[in-house]
Amino acid sequence: MAGAHRKATPARRFAFSVLREARTRDGFAREILNSRIEIAQLSAEDRAFARTLVLGVTATRGTLDELIDSVLSSPKDIEDDVRDALRIGVYELFFLEKSPHAAVDQCVSLVNEIRPRATGVANFALRHLVKRLPDFPFGDVYEDPMALSRATGFPRWITDMAIARFGKAAGGRYLFSSNDPAPVFFTVNACKATDEEVFAELEAAGIAHISGGLDDEAFGNLPVSFCRRLEQASDVSSPVFTSLIRQGKVIVSDASAQAIAIMALPEEFPKSMLEIGAGRGTKTLLLQSAAMRRFGRQLPLTSVDYLDFKTDLLKERLRDAGITAGEVLVADGTDLDATFPGRSFDAIFIDAPCSGLGTLRRHPEIRWRITPEDISSLAVVGAKMLSSAASHLSPGGLLTYSTCTFTPEETTELIASFLESPESAGLKLIPYAQDDADFFASRLTHARGDAHFAARMRRSC
Repeated sequence: MAGAHRKATPARRFAFSVLREARTRDGFAREILNSRIEIAQLSAEDRAFARTLVLGVTATRGTLDELIDSVLSSPKDIEDDVRDALRIGVYELFFLEKSPHAAVDQCVSLVNEIRPRATGVANFALRHLVKRLPDFPFGDVYEDPMALSRATGFPRWITDMAIARFGKAAGGRYLFSSNDPAPVFFTVNACKATDEEVFAELEAAGIAHISGGLDDEAFGNLPVSFCRRLEQASDVSSPVFTSLIRQGKVIVSDASAQAIAIMALPEEFPKSMLEIGAGRGTKTLLLQSAAMRRFGRQLPLTSVDYLDFKTDLLKERLRDAGITAGEVLVADGTDLDATFPGRSFDAIFIDAPCSGLGTLRRHPEIRWRITPEDISSLAVVGAKMLSSAASHLSPGGLLTYSTCTFTPEETTELIASFLESPESAGLKLIPYAQDDADFFASRLTHARGDAHFAARMRRSC
């Protein structure tokens, strides 16, 4: 076992520690990575490689485990820490196409540091997997859905769903694009700063940014020219940019999410507006910033979420962002009568809980945590929110329902079912601007926004 007692590189050791923490805490790898990587004593090159390993291993975990298990007689006997380390080595071999000698040597060294007694098993598994490299993904990705699943690191059921939704070729592109590095989009918070002020700071720091790519057909004629994209995504962690975020001058949010915030604003300044599912408040910030640009003032916005710790975070973010209008409440979005008896709103925006399959570049673990049963349960919650909200919409009011997924059960089918129900009486669907399409449905593509969905309805009486 030549090389087994040499040290693994700092990037690999750091990646292992993040993956281990994400597993033991059942946390989100990207959040743990971001919280630790800037204070880690790593070179810029090691930081970049560690990020690639953490997010890549998280995204392809199921495929990596299938490969590992295929060459072991008792895969269940492998300790969790050892499996975390093996996943790193196997990811390097099959997805980064690293030199087999270097990948095997480094992975065995990493295992030796963690569990010396497991180095023999690790060396055995990796050497056998190297022999299987030429045949991976064991089929034609253009014809065999199982091979496509392995090549993209997706569960088979999601692969089948993507093919059914988009077609074989486009579904494959969607899955491959879901493994691309996520672009960083942002907008200047008009409640706290001007574009000129923020752009001057970015220019002085050498941080380049361009139009967010929303001038294409996917976004119709929405006025979202103030969405920007960092030319170098790594600049999101630069001191100047993080300072702008902390000061509330910049809102980091996906391009499609920014577009939906624009859609949710009524044409005329509302006397009241309700946001359901506010969470940590990114859409709240986007709504208020967009309102400042359109109306010159902040919305009388009531933002609700059913978790009190999220509303506490939201209040703090609003203060930092210079947002003083509106209120933040803990409320059950499926039973608004309990919190707002007899009260109605000129506009209601629902940011519904969903499977999140449109945001896989940013949340790679979703694909291995979500189940088909979860999708059905989430769709039920979304439908209840929609029915509850409809009874609190004023005559002439605008109701917007949004998700960050592509599954019909959580999007088009849910809206169609709602419009056939008694709760939708007096509501009419407002076609989206592009080609009079019924819905806004962006598709995740390279260097552009994530896959989001939105439907707008207006009450006529």
